[in-house]
Amino acid sequence: LARTAGATYELPAPRVTVLDAVGAGDALVAGYLAELIGGAAPIRRLATAIAAGAWAVTVAGDWEGMPDRRALAMLDRTETVIR
Repeated sequence: LARTAGATYELPAPRVTVLDAVGAGDALVAGYLAELIGGAAPIRRLATAIAAGAWAVTVAGDWEGMPDRRALAMLDRTETVIR
């Protein structure tokens, strides 16, 4: 959920296997801010934030799961592959 400029945006998170929740919030904020700095629309900021947070919990540690853009694209919810 993101609220900005009087609007509310909501997206579901992808299902992932959680190994360690440490770093999930930091990754979520980093994804959102990266898109904000890049000028992306709020819904895109939220989508990237959610994907980054999801990736972060799939590995042990607080920074080891920080994805790059290519890894984020692998969490595209339109695919039928279950990771």
